[in-house]
Amino acid sequence: MEFVSMREFTASPKETQQKLTANRELVVTNDGAPTMLVIDITNKDFLRILDYLRRQEALDILSQTQMESVRNGTDTLSMKEIDAEIAAYRREKRDAQ
Repeated sequence: MEFVSMREFTASPKETQQKLTANRELVVTNDGAPTMLVIDITNKDFLRILDYLRRQEALDILSQTQMESVRNGTDTLSMKEIDAEIAAYRREKRDAQ
């Protein structure tokens, strides 16, 4: 994996493109911290890769939500308790209008 600075990325696009082609991916850093991942793709790969990234993001959000429910204890709620929570929330929302 090749690292390039933001300055190098913007000031030398031809050289950056050559590095990307040679390595298939580049990490662009800003003040030494990674800020972008640039990957070499073809037109036919674009939609497949974009779909994969969006699915992975959704899975990460789901995992974070599940971990949060374990931390705050809501992972043990029964379906009856969940339905009661939903009904209470809907009542509060309706009464606030």
